[in-house]
Amino acid sequence: MALSSSIQAYPDCHEFFEAVVDDPQGGRIWKGTFQAAHEFRHRCHQFRRLHRKNNEKIYKPGELMFGCSEFDTLKLQLKEDSVQEWWVYAVQMRNAPRSIELLSEVEPEDPALREIEVVNRLLLEDHSEDHDGN
Repeated sequence: MALSSSIQAYPDCHEFFEAVVDDPQGGRIWKGTFQAAHEFRHRCHQFRRLHRKNNEKIYKPGELMFGCSEFDTLKLQLKEDSVQEWWVYAVQMRNAPRSIELLSEVEPEDPALREIEVVNRLLLEDHSEDHDGN
């Protein structure tokens, strides 16, 4: 299937992305057959490619959106439902701000990990009797 190189040829993809991009989980659209879902996903990928190219004309190198699309956080997946109908899912790939934990700020929950941490600290400490370098 040959795809158009004009971003104007993809209003359905643009509308879909606009509708789901701000949802924390994403969204989906019913397409019925596998072929229709596959073609729509293919068109959406082409729309994003063209959107990135347009942003290279709008933004300067070094700016956040240069060569990027605001829809790049969405991963497209094809899923079949219980009645053999096909959907295109746009799943958010951004991490929820509270889902990331910095390891330096959390205590290991496994007691074995705590023991390893204590052993590592002991190994790093200076255990020589003469601490002044003589």
